[in-house]
Amino acid sequence: RRMVHLAVFLGGVIITFFLATIPFLATGTVGDFIECAYLHNFGYVGSACQTDAFLFLRQVLANIAKEHWVLLLFSCLGFFIALAQRTPGRIFVFLWFISALAGTALGCRFFPHYFLAAAAPLSLLVGFSFAWFKKFLVDRNPLIGLALSGTFAAAIIFPAVLHNQTLYSLDPERISQTLYGAEIFPIAETLGEYIRENTSQTEEIFILGSEPQILFHAQRRSVTRYIFTYPLTGPYQDAAERQDELLREVQEKKPAMILCVNVPYSLGLEEGSSTRFIEETRSYLQRGYALEGAVLWRKNRLVPYLGKNSVHTVPTEVLSESAALLYRRLK
Repeated sequence: RRMVHLAVFLGGVIITFFLATIPFLATGTVGDFIECAYLHNFGYVGSACQTDAFLFLRQVLANIAKEHWVLLLFSCLGFFIALAQRTPGRIFVFLWFISALAGTALGCRFFPHYFLAAAAPLSLLVGFSFAWFKKFLVDRNPLIGLALSGTFAAAIIFPAVLHNQTLYSLDPERISQTLYGAEIFPIAETLGEYIRENTSQTEEIFILGSEPQILFHAQRRSVTRYIFTYPLTGPYQDAAERQDELLREVQEKKPAMILCVNVPYSLGLEEGSSTRFIEETRSYLQRGYALEGAVLWRKNRLVPYLGKNSVHTVPTEVLSESAALLYRRLK
């Protein structure tokens, strides 16, 4: 019976994978799909740890603990309960939690959102703790149960609310700056609208950075498939080859507009990263493009200067410190 169940499970996996690949089969891009979804990620998770990887991990865990220390405390109790009782369901959750944590360590990046994989099993471990308290306290007195439920809810919610209280009084732009620093998310829609209004539907653009949301707002296609620069800047053996591919596509297709983003996480530069494609793109701009816009920091806010008349009012020395520069191809 177990072999039959295993066969049904594997059959479901194969059918699901086949359904997911139908659009790529129809367009002849299965090879690209497998490379992007699987092969590149194998290289990502197998890359060596950066020197500051575990320092970053400590910072991430500290931030998580500040906001969710009650959940973590009860999940630890649930962890040992699952280990002690050893029922099939509890052992499953125990192994699920361990596997999720192991998954966050692959590639030694430790970004906060990687830990979301552990959120579901962690919540179930918290439930095991509550069930344990219920068995020894709640069933004996309903009033104790009601008080315990309220205490549980308050203890879980209050630290999270307290930790994020400053966000409740901020506007969306300030929230973005608080969470993501110098990233250009708040100005993305403005940039996209300007590009859409000043290019035709058949024209393509290039964004030097990892800002695909601007392509969405602009409703314009990218001249290159590298809408994220991370495969070009990470510690990969084929990074140089990918940079050559990007540069070749940009020079052959001559994008109508080029947006150069100059914020750390958008470019994804790591220790030892090659910046050749950035330097060559900037050199290419000097041979057929004119400055059309800039995004600058003004009083801790991102301010766009779009259009020749607007951007020419910005001093040259200030442009060198801009968050992004927009260029238009000369006719």
